[in-house]
Amino acid sequence: MVVLSIIPMFLPTKNINPTPKTTRTTSTTAIPTILSAPVVNCTYGGPSTCGCSPIQPTFLAAKVINGYTVTPNSWPWVVLVEITAFGYTEICGGFLITYKHVITAGHCVPADSVTEDMITVYAGIQKRSEKNSGQIRSVAVIKRQPQFNITVYTNDIAILVLNSTIAETSTVGLCCLPVDTSLPTLDQHVVIVGWGRTTVNGSQPDELQQAVVQVLPPISSCVVSSAVQFCAGYMTTDTCRGDSGGPVMISYNNSWTCAGSVSSSLGSYCNGLGTYTRIASQQSFIQSVISS
Repeated sequence: MVVLSIIPMFLPTKNINPTPKTTRTTSTTAIPTILSAPVVNCTYGGPSTCGCSPIQPTFLAAKVINGYTVTPNSWPWVVLVEITAFGYTEICGGFLITYKHVITAGHCVPADSVTEDMITVYAGIQKRSEKNSGQIRSVAVIKRQPQFNITVYTNDIAILVLNSTIAETSTVGLCCLPVDTSLPTLDQHVVIVGWGRTTVNGSQPDELQQAVVQVLPPISSCVVSSAVQFCAGYMTTDTCRGDSGGPVMISYNNSWTCAGSVSSSLGSYCNGLGTYTRIASQQSFIQSVISS
């Protein structure tokens, strides 16, 4: 999947051009073209249980490089966020942490150009072409992380407070949130999902895509602050424009946990080196919003 949204089209696009990547050590040993996926063997306990879907996700064996279509409704907390501004509609990803709160990327909803009435959230969908069959909500309030830095994408997170609560069904659910600020850890395999471009200059897919990538060392071209960001990718598997704000998921306590969210590409553009927000570092901000 190439799956990273760089910056929505109505924002400065300073990161569109690829930059030199770090050298990777070569080996005579065959390198798998798909990483093994995290394992979660949970028992669905109803929509109030986070991190477990009644339809379990499935993963391909190591035979293709980029992403592939997800099993329908296997990631029930993933939502499509549409932002219509200046005559254009841009998409971002997001994920439910309560049935009224969606985490997305801060750069998807900049204060100087996006207001609540420009945003529509679609929950419980697999195909963008069938988005109107899902649960559709407008946004009552955008809560932006006050320390978000648009230059280096630190604290790149916002919470959309929906105008009404999402109905609890088998196709809509909640993602668990981490409290351990070390998560995800170096070399850990994580799952990325989104409706973003599958090639740098390509179109955005109709169906939700997924891929497995690996947490990489916090090199300066990818991460400015490892306390609030992490770097991930694998070969050319990455996120791409349209995926910003979507979850980065790990297996933790036998549940799917959203340990990161898609941010930017300080190190490359849709080519295996993405920058992600470390969700556990945002605990205070998240709790202040959902408890208000």
